[in-house]
Amino acid sequence: MISCKAVRLKTWSLFMIDLRLPPFAGLLIAGVIATLAMPVHAALDPAYVDRLGKVYTGIQQVAFERKSCQELAPASAKATDSAYADWKKSHRAFLGEFDARFERYLRSLPDAGKPAKYQQYRKIMAGKFAEQGLAWRAQMAHLSKPELQTRCEQFPRALQGVLDPQQKYASEIATLRSQAPLR
Repeated sequence: MISCKAVRLKTWSLFMIDLRLPPFAGLLIAGVIATLAMPVHAALDPAYVDRLGKVYTGIQQVAFERKSCQELAPASAKATDSAYADWKKSHRAFLGEFDARFERYLRSLPDAGKPAKYQQYRKIMAGKFAEQGLAWRAQMAHLSKPELQTRCEQFPRALQGVLDPQQKYASEIATLRSQAPLR
């Protein structure tokens, strides 16, 4: 059996070399989402949950990258912040849709109608995203100064390509929309 540490190092080194996101990063959150849903709430389609986890994690990863660049390469912070604000503005409908899908998912979990249980689910997911954000930053901190600077300088361009969840997860998004329209 391969240890998680070995898999993580291999995946992150791929990520650091060519700016691709870790191939299974979305699965980490999807696994957490599925774990919360499966034991009691079998009516929720696991394939839907997996796709939602991938896309929603992709959205979070954009924020992880921005925050890491702000902290680790402050010289690029102004350009990074500007690109991120423009990206959020131009993707407002998409971001709103997936916030609503994530919210609908959380509300569909067992006992989520009870305020305390719903808050527990929100805290669990917030904790998982915070852990992923810290891991993202730690991996970026391992880059050499020139690699880090280049990566953060390329953030605006990455938002139009490798970091854009709408491009990366286009087929998952189309399937989610056809499986469960919001309206």
